[in-house]
Amino acid sequence: MRVRNGEDFIALAIESHLPWFDEIVVCHNRCTDGTVGILERLQNRYPDKLRVFEYAPRVHPAGSRQHRREHWRSVNSLANFYNFSLAKTRYRVAIKLDDDHVAIAEGVEQLTRTIREADHRLGKRMLCFSGINLVMREGKLGPLAYRPFAGHGDHWYFEVSPDTYFVQDRRFERFTRRGMQREYHGLAYWHLKYLKQGEGFSNYELDSNPDSRYGKQYLAYREGLRHIDFDELDRLGKERVRKGQGLFDKLRRRLDDKHRLKFERARQFDPDEARQWLEDASPALEAHLQTLPWRTDASADG
Repeated sequence: MRVRNGEDFIALAIESHLPWFDEIVVCHNRCTDGTVGILERLQNRYPDKLRVFEYAPRVHPAGSRQHRREHWRSVNSLANFYNFSLAKTRYRVAIKLDDDHVAIAEGVEQLTRTIREADHRLGKRMLCFSGINLVMREGKLGPLAYRPFAGHGDHWYFEVSPDTYFVQDRRFERFTRRGMQREYHGLAYWHLKYLKQGEGFSNYELDSNPDSRYGKQYLAYREGLRHIDFDELDRLGKERVRKGQGLFDKLRRRLDDKHRLKFERARQFDPDEARQWLEDASPALEAHLQTLPWRTDASADG
């Protein structure tokens, strides 16, 4: 886990994943909120499973001009920050975890069971999974209409080797897969990015990076800030699956990993299952939201 100013949900993220993980390595960078204090308390509580490190150099925000110009070996690059964090892990299989990912227990349990049944030997396999982006509207949590799914293949479990590392992309960091095959394994987390202070965009420093691609994303997010029903989400996905049965789309799935994983995500999605998972998770998530001091009645639907 690489984190900057993640105090809102980092404790939830860590404690929701610890039952299934052998360790969680957290590397924090230039935090100005309560993140470091929270990590110190959690480290005292879980000394055998939580390891915490500081990454001191300034890391240029993804989407900024400085990021686009930086070489991936530079200490100021996002890729180097990620590689520093990965190098601190001690186990055969690793996963990139974010400070706003709260585990869907059923999904994480299934994934980690699959890995242990394979004796932690994945070889060239990458076990990919998705999350659901949640927002609060009219006092209830639900999927974000603008972008309901978080990821279709950019979060994965993989076997660590000298060939698994990050390099710099003009947009963000990029993982070197080198022939590794991505397999889709369903939903495994609630993505709470849009429930954070600053609606999850603070670390992009948009005020000083007006041409950042994330500025456009923020505008699109605000325009689509409403819920989408799980049944509607399923209908749209299954419609894509039906349309994708033609020869052109079959060829695209063979040639384009991204298209194939989106197709598989839509095919596997179960709206009743997702709805029940959210009903089970909502009381604890809503109670936690009430503890965040910056949230007010006026911001409760933000």
